[in-house]
Amino acid sequence: MTVLNGLDRFHLVIDAISRLPQLGAKGAKLKKLLEDKLVEHRKYIDKNGLDMPEVRNWKWKKLTQLNTTIMAQLT
Repeated sequence: MTVLNGLDRFHLVIDAISRLPQLGAKGAKLKKLLEDKLVEHRKYIDKNGLDMPEVRNWKWKKLTQLNTTIMAQLT
């Protein structure tokens, strides 16, 4: 439901990137990855009637793990 309302972590990061033009190409790349994930998520909901497991089962990680995950996707 938070995804449909635009209050999920994907939308929040996309909004933050949009407000930080100094992120440049890396910000644009991350924004595109997140937008693609939202499209994938929407298709999954339409087919299965529930959130994708990675959305449904998501838990907060330690900041160091999160940074490693994000940086791996940007390189």
